[in-house]
Amino acid sequence: MNIVLQCDNQYHQILKRYLNLHFSKINYIQEHNFPKQTIYIKQICSIKDLEHLKTLSSYQLDFVFLIENGEYMFELLEYNPLTFIRVTHIEKDIYHFIEILQYKEKGLGNILNFKSGHQNIRIHCQRIEYVESYGHYVFIHSEGATFKIRERISNILKTLKPLGFIQIHKSYIINSSAIYKITSTHVYMNSHTCLPIGNKYKAQLKNEREMFD
Repeated sequence: MNIVLQCDNQYHQILKRYLNLHFSKINYIQEHNFPKQTIYIKQICSIKDLEHLKTLSSYQLDFVFLIENGEYMFELLEYNPLTFIRVTHIEKDIYHFIEILQYKEKGLGNILNFKSGHQNIRIHCQRIEYVESYGHYVFIHSEGATFKIRERISNILKTLKPLGFIQIHKSYIINSSAIYKITSTHVYMNSHTCLPIGNKYKAQLKNEREMFD
């Protein structure tokens, strides 16, 4: 596992301590020396940090953002981060981050199994663009197909949240890696589907709270 830690020393030490406790093989690397599948943990404090992110866009990096507040949340979501770590809830959010890494390392949860009608469906989660709740059913919108299942959206979220999915509305869960653009009121997916951000979730998004717990 390749990790870059770009943050203040106090957070650097905390992150490193927790990561070393849970993973035996971590390669801490320096900036601009990025092997494939590098996880880049970056502290965001100012516009200058956002400008620096632009210089990294040509690399294939999995970002994790260490944040003090939700000031730059919408800009940061466009980089499809694995998660956010709030300095005010650092231990709680690090455990969530570790859970995500364990999923990635073991390959758990990448395949979603469900029943649609009389068919048993297996689909890779990264093929799912978004999930829509309507009445007593959930519609799973994926590349080239939509599946209808009888399930609560809250149960779907439990499975998908550790894999980079975000609830933006009481009726919508989106794949963060399929985001094309975000405005203050809507999320545009790569397919150009436009989905609303519910008022409740807009506030959470701005305040970087329960959305990424």
